[in-house]
Amino acid sequence: MIKIDRPISLMLPAKLPVKCYAIAYHHLYGDVHYVFTFLPSYMDSSTSEMVIHKFAENIAQGEPIPFFGDGSSRRDYTYIDDIIQGILASIEKNYPYEVFNLGNSNTISLKELVATIEQAIGKQAIIKQMDNQPGDVPITYADISYSEKMLGFSPSTNIYDGIKKFAAWFKAK
Repeated sequence: MIKIDRPISLMLPAKLPVKCYAIAYHHLYGDVHYVFTFLPSYMDSSTSEMVIHKFAENIAQGEPIPFFGDGSSRRDYTYIDDIIQGILASIEKNYPYEVFNLGNSNTISLKELVATIEQAIGKQAIIKQMDNQPGDVPITYADISYSEKMLGFSPSTNIYDGIKKFAAWFKAK
């Protein structure tokens, strides 16, 4: 269990002040505020900074991809259409203040992510094996139970279908 006063990665200390400022601002001035926590998201025209795009570029160009650890770390990737659905639902509900996690809430291992991208691109990756990164955690995913309850949020694009959509765009560009 990670304690809030002893974070092991930079993600928590970066996000926590934003949530605290938004809560305080709402209570002081009464404005409507939403804070969204997005886990890694991707789309057909994903930017080159996102891991799925980076991996696809490297695989397509025959360049190695950095592979941290043994590939068992797990992440929650969310297709952009699902993120948009959550944002639109929050606008329709018009709550005065809320914090919503928007994610897929299903994880995929690094090893399986690379294999899925390989299959979608139609080319095998060259793996550059590396040590775990400092501060890396074995698993991250969105707890979307509150967003499900308050917004009716229910992501509908699984990672495999999302990667296929991304790969179709990627090959056509």
